[in-house]
Amino acid sequence: MENNLKTTYTVRTAYNEDINPSKYFLSLEDAKAYCDKSAQLGHVVYNLEDTPVYLPFGTLMASKILHNAKKVADYINRKGYKYGHAQINPAIDRGATEKIVSCDRFVAWALFDTGFSYNHLRKHGFTLYGPVNLESYLISMNFTRIDDVNEVRGGDVMFVGTSEKLSALPDDWKSYPDHTFLCAGPAGEDKFYRYDAGSDKRIQSVQPSIEILEHPNKGFRFAYRAPEEIINR
Repeated sequence: MENNLKTTYTVRTAYNEDINPSKYFLSLEDAKAYCDKSAQLGHVVYNLEDTPVYLPFGTLMASKILHNAKKVADYINRKGYKYGHAQINPAIDRGATEKIVSCDRFVAWALFDTGFSYNHLRKHGFTLYGPVNLESYLISMNFTRIDDVNEVRGGDVMFVGTSEKLSALPDDWKSYPDHTFLCAGPAGEDKFYRYDAGSDKRIQSVQPSIEILEHPNKGFRFAYRAPEEIINR
């Protein structure tokens, strides 16, 4: 069957890179269905004019974040990273000094590779805690806070749990979330895809994983959603 320029679609990465150049869809609905099966990898539907016509998580930015999260997850797995609190921003160091990464530094790494600027914090990246932390940075970058877990979608930065058992933290931070990861969209049966570097086991696994959003003692606290365009300050 010949391709019709008005009705032919391809599923590509959010950066308009072919993932299967020989795969075409004459029906937008068929392209959407195919895209939904790989949306967690940052895939969207383009027409033959290279215009995105279906964004599974609402914005191209969400799919770009997931595309980069997958690349970072594969990189730290391949390079043998371990869990730890890197002294130098892993997004810049990339194993030159230390092959360690943590949940917050992983999220920051994916955002860095997406194009969000760290400005004066380029060297050290972000942590969950402190006056200039990951959440404060997301707010400064015009991310939108999500307080209802039922509204969470792919590309959102998740904050879960509580830090009350972390004795080294000041009392002011005891009620703060103790874990962050990237939601990568629904995976069926009340489970979701996620990109998460919160332990050696997660770092050394093939991601995204498929699991529930809230584990015991890791209840949902809030999430942040990226703006449609990057606003660097």
